[in-house]
Amino acid sequence: MRASLSFACGSWRGRGSSLRSLTRPGFGCSAPVLMLFGRWSVTDQEWVRMLESGDSDVILSALFSLGGRTGDAPAGELLEKASTLFAHPDPDVRRQAVFSVAIHWGYVPALRGLLGLLATEQDEEVLDAAVSAVARMGRESPESRAEALSALRRVASDEKRSRRASHQAYVEARWMCGESSPAEHAKEGLAPERVPLNLAWFDQALRR
Repeated sequence: MRASLSFACGSWRGRGSSLRSLTRPGFGCSAPVLMLFGRWSVTDQEWVRMLESGDSDVILSALFSLGGRTGDAPAGELLEKASTLFAHPDPDVRRQAVFSVAIHWGYVPALRGLLGLLATEQDEEVLDAAVSAVARMGRESPESRAEALSALRRVASDEKRSRRASHQAYVEARWMCGESSPAEHAKEGLAPERVPLNLAWFDQALRR
């Protein structure tokens, strides 16, 4: 099976390398970046090899494309390989893996890895993505909802977490359980730390 590997300029905000700085929103892609991230035709096996690269920029290019594909979902083997990057040492890779695998494709088997990430992640941007992803998993898979809700409650009640992370876990949990409209969810997501945190709500939701 062959897949088209493409990169959308300006779709991601990097925070370090000179290559990533060329992809900020509002900036065009330079010729070298277009050459590197142009449209390729690669097999799934070749794509997996990119995800296994020791170069974070090569991995990110594959993850960007994975998160930009539309139509039929990629093969489970490919998504499974990408989900192993939740444990990558580069936080940019972890964040993009969460976005591409869980938020974009809603790959429910990745939930176990996401729960592990929630328990250990210290990078705020990665944690932000992981909280949203766990909520999506719970919304997509009702049989996983109680497990996802328990994990979000642990984040919300963890005094070592930032106020934003704790309140975001509450905002996302309410959306997951259908207790906020899309408009409310979008508004609250802009500044979750301003939303009053109600830990008792989690206990009530878990008893339903």
